[in-house]
Amino acid sequence: LPLPLPLPCLCLCLCLPCLVVMSGSGEVRASHLLVKHKQSRRPASWRDETGAVITKRSVEEAVQILRGYRQQIVDKKASFQDLAKQFSDCSSAAKGGDLGRFGRGAMQKPFEDATY
Repeated sequence: LPLPLPLPCLCLCLCLPCLVVMSGSGEVRASHLLVKHKQSRRPASWRDETGAVITKRSVEEAVQILRGYRQQIVDKKASFQDLAKQFSDCSSAAKGGDLGRFGRGAMQKPFEDATY
């Protein structure tokens, strides 16, 4: 499947969803790579606890960063999991971006819509 373009979430973060698998129970298992920016609901992360980098990053810069990661994956220069581990602002980075299984209503609506 082709990789989606960066997805704007309600918290105004940007992520690149990848590998969505639906189970028989109606739950999905998804991974993502999150790049926060100064308009994010919480402009800090486990990687940038004070927000020193995030609060200087514009939405446009976050989109460009994600497009660069997407291109690396398409060009087979890096794997999604490796990029997520190295660069994601989500704590799921430790698991290569894996968010585990979740049902409807567990994630922000735009992300849920992209996964279902």
